[in-house]
Amino acid sequence: MHKKLILIVLILIVVIFTCYSLYNNYYKIDITNYKFSFLAHITESPDEKYRLSITIYKENKESNTAYIMANIRKLPENKQSQVKTIFWQEVESDTLKYINKDGTTYDYWVDNFWINSETVSIKGIPLNINRDTYDYRRN
Repeated sequence: MHKKLILIVLILIVVIFTCYSLYNNYYKIDITNYKFSFLAHITESPDEKYRLSITIYKENKESNTAYIMANIRKLPENKQSQVKTIFWQEVESDTLKYINKDGTTYDYWVDNFWINSETVSIKGIPLNINRDTYDYRRN
């Protein structure tokens, strides 16, 4: 009986460790390794209830690989309004554009627009902000 209990505990520890490792490898977004980051664009939903923030991350300024993170926050911003990451994509840095829009020059522009009050398109991928997420590691 005692050996059976020890075996069950060991199996449980292995299962928990495996689940934790899978979460860290496939779901958690760790941005601590990226030394170069900047906010590329902020836009509000047509009904002004949500704010979309797009940030670019790179290991360094000259890195050929960049990562696009899009976060959504319910407005008005306060301590209770949580940030939700809805988009995470690895891209080549040279695919991010410099554009001039309304007299303002944007570095590393990421194509995005609101389809309606709850759906946004980021790099051609439509996402419902309440239920969808895009992560290049899983999609």
